[in-house]
Amino acid sequence: MGTNLHHITLNTGHIAKTSRSDVHPHIIDFLLPILDAEGGPVPGLPGWHLDLFFPLDDRGAPRPGAAFFQIANERGTSERPAVMAMACWSDTMQAKAWEHTIASYRAWELALQACEFWHDPPTNPPPLPWLAICLTPWINAASMSAVQALGDLERCIAWGLIER
Repeated sequence: MGTNLHHITLNTGHIAKTSRSDVHPHIIDFLLPILDAEGGPVPGLPGWHLDLFFPLDDRGAPRPGAAFFQIANERGTSERPAVMAMACWSDTMQAKAWEHTIASYRAWELALQACEFWHDPPTNPPPLPWLAICLTPWINAASMSAVQALGDLERCIAWGLIER
C-alpha cells in the first residue's frame, strides 16, 4: 500500500495526494470514538453528522479494507447528505468498492447535472489507498468554512479508517 492517500473529488476529477504525516496523530485519536461508533456528531462542526458503513461478508460481519461514509446536517442515515465518500485500502476490496462508488455517484447524475456539478467519473480507481468523494447538491446548505472543514475531515476520516 502506498504512503499517500489519493483523494479524488468525482464532481471535478481532481486528485490530491495526502501524506499520512499531513494529519496530526491527535486528530485521528479525536476521531476514533466516532469511527468506532460508526457515526455520530462530527467533533468541531456543530450540526454535522457522520454515518459510516462497512461492506459485509457472507455471515454479515464487516469486511476490512473499505468503508463508505456520508456527512449530513441531520442525524442518522440521511437522504440529503452533503458528502458521500468511499475509502479503500485493500486490493481485495478495490473492485467492489469502486463499483459501489461509481454506482452511488451515478445515482446523483441528474441532480448534479442540473446544478452543473457533474463530471464523468474515471473508469478506474486511483492507486491504493484512495478516497473518492461526491459532493451532492445539499453541500449548498453548508457555509464556506464548513465546506473547507469537511474537505479536511474527509481525509482525516480516511486515514483513521486505514489505521483502525
